[in-house]
Amino acid sequence: MPVKPRRNTRAVGRPVKRRAAVNVRERLLDAALTLFAAKGYVATGTQEIIDSAGATTPLLYHHFKSKTTLFRELVGGIYDATAAA
Repeated sequence: MPVKPRRNTRAVGRPVKRRAAVNVRERLLDAALTLFAAKGYVATGTQEIIDSAGATTPLLYHHFKSKTTLFRELVGGIYDATAAA
């Protein structure tokens, strides 16, 4: 029988969870950017973003209020990056 890998059970679990949350947020942003670029904002559904990021619906709405909020964060980030250059 194969041995299951052990989960990180450190007493100080906060940093591990925090990094995981940041990772999910980044995956959602990356997936949304890819899908918005390929299909456009209107044609991209939230479930597609969730599936592409390997996340769940509650995680999406934990990090972003709506698809519009997610889009605005992406566009704001791009605008900020080009304005600084």
